[in-house]
Amino acid sequence: MSYHRLYDSAVLDDIHNYFPDILYAPERFRSVPDLLAYVQHQARQRFDLFSRGRREYMEEERRQTISTPPLRSRVLFEANHIHPMTSNPSDFLQAINLMTGLIGATATATAVPQSDFMEPVTVRPTAEQIQSATAIEIVDSEEEMCAVCQDTLQSGTEALNLIACDHRFHSGCINTWFMSHVVCPVCRHDIREPSS
Repeated sequence: MSYHRLYDSAVLDDIHNYFPDILYAPERFRSVPDLLAYVQHQARQRFDLFSRGRREYMEEERRQTISTPPLRSRVLFEANHIHPMTSNPSDFLQAINLMTGLIGATATATAVPQSDFMEPVTVRPTAEQIQSATAIEIVDSEEEMCAVCQDTLQSGTEALNLIACDHRFHSGCINTWFMSHVVCPVCRHDIREPSS
């Protein structure tokens, strides 16, 4: 198969020729491991250089383990060959970011945006879980404090009590808390689990 130069960029031409699904069918990649498996498959199919690169990598690791403390090698794919390169691990991450950035640039609207990759996932309880784990109570003393806003719970007002741990909060404060947490802000009891 001949090498086609369609873009004014060596990187895009290489991806077009050797890893076309990255540019033209990005929806098939649901995760970075899917992308890396595709890159490995294409390298094996087109060049069988993956086996050579892996063998060189393993030999380099063995030599470094014997002579010095381990220095991790990274394998970079180039137009017609793969070579091991010892460098900062951020070089490898930059290569992955370039590839996933290209996917994000050409992906359909159903794909996960690049900015959300590696972001923490917000876990919040459902309305049913909150309802079954809490009870509305009337505050009977001036000494209690809402741990969320750090303000006093006024005597005679309603507060939301977490049944499992018996901690009380202003209803608005704890409901705001539950928009991004599933645990009590005081004792960290997960409200989705029954009390022990």
